Amino acid sequence: MKIRFGLVVAVSMLLAANVVRAQISNGGFEQPTTPPLSGSVTTFTSASQGIPGWTIVSGNVDLVATALLPSFEGNESINLNGLSPGAISQTFSTVLGQAYTLTFGYSNNPGSPSAIFTADVSVTGATPVLATTITHNTSTYDINTHTGSMNYNVFSQNFIANSTSSTVKFQSTSPAGPYGIVLDGIKATATPEFGSVFSLGGLLVAGGVGLWIKKRRVQ
Repeated sequence: MKIRFGLVVAVSMLLAANVVRAQISNGGFEQPTTPPLSGSVTTFTSASQGIPGWTIVSGNVDLVATALLPSFEGNESINLNGLSPGAISQTFSTVLGQAYTLTFGYSNNPGSPSAIFTADVSVTGATPVLATTITHNTSTYDINTHTGSMNYNVFSQNFIANSTSSTVKFQSTSPAGPYGIVLDGIKATATPEFGSVFSLGGLLVAGGVGLWIKKRRVQ
């Protein structure tokens, strides 16, 4: 049976396309549902918890309906400052040595536009693999007139897992009070390095060509 060059190329392309999303649960904060007209905000504390998939590590956070503040995606987002600065985290499964890209949208609660809002972002496995700070103060949305824009930024940064589980954490470092960083659409996607994937593909192609030539010579 001949090994066809095209088949080997197809296999290598399939490997390159095999991008797997890590299972961050409720990354869009669609659960629980916040009543769209009754204040549009639900506050959760480290004592009460209540957001599926997430642990409120400290302080408190607001689950905000898009009727009050437009979400980055879906119908709800998280303000890291509820009545005071808060922190949330989630532990998810990762593959040791696998490269991932953490992405999410972030803005700021526009109630105090003159302030600068900040939060620490980290991913930790056996040891920290990502640590940075995000800053935002350009939201112009008016909750009374429903005009302006949240001006979401998109965060995207790579990390390499050094454990079979990793914990992503968002910690508000904004001033005390109900105005902080707004988060939504949190995802972690496996991103095989281009070189490694296509090196493997190259080996498959080369091996397939070699076997095909060998077959041709034997016949």
